[in-house]
Amino acid sequence: MRHPINSKFKIRAFFTGGLFIFLSLCFHTLHAVQPASPGGSNYAWYNLTQPAPLGMNCRENYGIIKNYQNAGVRTTVQTQLQQMRANGQNRLRIPIYHMRNASGGTLLDSNGGDLSTYDKTSLTLFLSDIKAAGFHEILVGFFPVGGNNPLDWTSWSENLFLENRDLIFNLHPIIDAAKIPYRIDLMNEGAPASHQTILKQYMSRLWVDYNVEFEQNGKNKTVGFSFAAGGHTAGTVNTSTAVNRYNTAADIYAASGYGAPYVLDMHIYADIKNVLEAVNGAMTLRGDGTGLIIGETYYNNTSTWSDIQAASVGRTIWHVYQWPLSTSFGCDGHVDITPPTQYMYY
Repeated sequence: MRHPINSKFKIRAFFTGGLFIFLSLCFHTLHAVQPASPGGSNYAWYNLTQPAPLGMNCRENYGIIKNYQNAGVRTTVQTQLQQMRANGQNRLRIPIYHMRNASGGTLLDSNGGDLSTYDKTSLTLFLSDIKAAGFHEILVGFFPVGGNNPLDWTSWSENLFLENRDLIFNLHPIIDAAKIPYRIDLMNEGAPASHQTILKQYMSRLWVDYNVEFEQNGKNKTVGFSFAAGGHTAGTVNTSTAVNRYNTAADIYAASGYGAPYVLDMHIYADIKNVLEAVNGAMTLRGDGTGLIIGETYYNNTSTWSDIQAASVGRTIWHVYQWPLSTSFGCDGHVDITPPTQYMYY
């Protein structure tokens, strides 16, 4: 049984990446969640094909970065950005889907650890339009897929590891030059479970390499590795999955010599109240007062919002990013909302 801590505590506050971060020697009593500031949407597609074409998903043809310089796309995205801002969204999470020798309308070719000049120009233009629309902050997530995804490796691939790492390093200056407060997710849902040996090695290597490369302010600009805290299916979730991933990642951060990021990114869909409380309990047991971002959850859902608010936690939940997926799981069950203009999670 967890017990709230009521004793006095010391606080050190500093401003980093658009957030005030508070590190305390012990924790507040448990309290209901009220996000500290407005979040926004995961925003990677400007349109959908419904129903999904045979053998494809609904979103594939409409990746924003991949198509940004095509006729009419940039204007469409600019209009959607204005709609999102008008409806109270202050932040965006920008997925970078990539793999070696990619094709199609979403995936970016990361062969050699970099994007093409054309794709980098598209990313630059997209970020400049996000800034012009008045967004306060972005969270850039790296989504290695196919052969580049270490979850699919049966043995360690040094070549693909370096390709993924170098892509982050090569895009970092473009993200920084956009002059929007930002954080980087080094691998979408890359925080491993205790049995995922290859993914643990991947996280250990990349966390050290990232901090060495950007040692001046590296941890100020990242959430480390986001972690999946349960499935999308309605109903209850085995909260031990989220707790295991948190503890495994915490052990890796501690062993790295660089410590953990100053804020962590959780992706929670079903059973969000119980998952939040379980992870909060695990963090408290470790003496970890780090705040959380909810980096993915259902789109603009009343029940989800009620569950978030009903959760009792002893730390700051900074803000919530919604994924463009409704609880009806329309289209192909992965993305069924575009553009994700509505927003209630604040």
